[in-house]
Amino acid sequence: RMKKNKDKIKKEKIKKTRKKKKKKGKGQQQSKISSTATKKERSSPAKMAENLLIKMEHISDKGNNVDATPNIYSYYAVLDALAKSSGNGSDSTAGIRAEKILERMIKRGVEPTTRCYSRVLAAHVKSSSPRGEDRAWDLLERMIKRYNLKSTKEKLKEDETRNNNSRYYNNGNDNDFQLNTICFNTVLHAFAKKGNSEKAMEILARMDEIGKNNENAHPDEITFHSVLQALSLSKNPQKVIMARDVLRRIENSHISGDWAVIPSTRSYNMALNVCAASTNTNIAHGSENGLKNDQIRKEVVSIAFEIFENFRMSKYAQPDEYTYSTLLKICRQYIPRKQWKSKEEKSSSASPPPYLKQANDQRKELVEYVFSQCCDDGMLNDMLLKEFSMSVSPKLPRPIISSHLSPKDLTGRKGDQTIDLHES
Repeated sequence: RMKKNKDKIKKEKIKKTRKKKKKKGKGQQQSKISSTATKKERSSPAKMAENLLIKMEHISDKGNNVDATPNIYSYYAVLDALAKSSGNGSDSTAGIRAEKILERMIKRGVEPTTRCYSRVLAAHVKSSSPRGEDRAWDLLERMIKRYNLKSTKEKLKEDETRNNNSRYYNNGNDNDFQLNTICFNTVLHAFAKKGNSEKAMEILARMDEIGKNNENAHPDEITFHSVLQALSLSKNPQKVIMARDVLRRIENSHISGDWAVIPSTRSYNMALNVCAASTNTNIAHGSENGLKNDQIRKEVVSIAFEIFENFRMSKYAQPDEYTYSTLLKICRQYIPRKQWKSKEEKSSSASPPPYLKQANDQRKELVEYVFSQCCDDGMLNDMLLKEFSMSVSPKLPRPIISSHLSPKDLTGRKGDQTIDLHES
């Protein structure tokens, strides 16, 4: 009995010690989690910079240390940290916090420079907030108002000294504020990714207006590429014509002496991409308005091949593989073979309408023309060869292929007038 009692006592002690260890383990884990959380908060550069800036402002407000008063470099460092933190997409409030710091700067008499504004714009655009580009546009409009106010004051007070009590000239450093192309491109690129062509064209118009008196705000190559990107993603029915006008402006810009914009291969390819995207958004294949859709297709294809001809004649750019791939995509979507007949026509075995036959013949001619130009430029490869076969038929006229390919690449009988690309 004594032994049994001792064994029970030992077991109870062991159970108690185990329970104590478990409780300690949980407490240690909670303390570790809280410590890691605080470490993560402390390790965030943007939050550390913000907290340090707040301390500097408190010290300067109390008057304990005048040397600790934050200046333009202090605020810019914090704004730059917020812009970089929003670039990860995890911080959705970085742009709002950056704009609040901008307001505190103006209240404290530290006038923001162009670089400060650009970092706030970047924080808005790069943040994961759904209204980031709208907030950036609102800030850009305020920047335009400040620029207009500055220009009017400079015209009225060219020979006078600046008033120290003025809202915009408190520090006498407003010469550091100047609207430039980077500010506009930052906001424009944000709207381009969303396919907002209306806002993109509005920003371009603002740049043209301000660029008359400000050389630093002229549109550049990035500006026009962003506009073309917005057009390719938009659902504007006139986007093909608008893309052609933008490309013409790029082509004529360097002729008028603006060497900041020169037509490049990317410029032409992006304009062709707008035409390829238009065949998806603006044309309802198989609908009742077949003749109307056929007219739209002809207009899209004519503009696309007009761009292509100017592309080949350009001194600054040359077509590449993407060019011919996009042209084939336009030809392939110009008139789908599978939707020539409706269900009623298939049941009655009726032939396709005349305008569809003409469109099909025209597509074959265009594909053959693109094929010959692609071979002349030395851009033909296996991928493009497959796309050619998808554009018209697996069989292309043998004389066209034999004039550009070697006999080793040709398959089939000697008497055949066509070559099967799937078998080659």
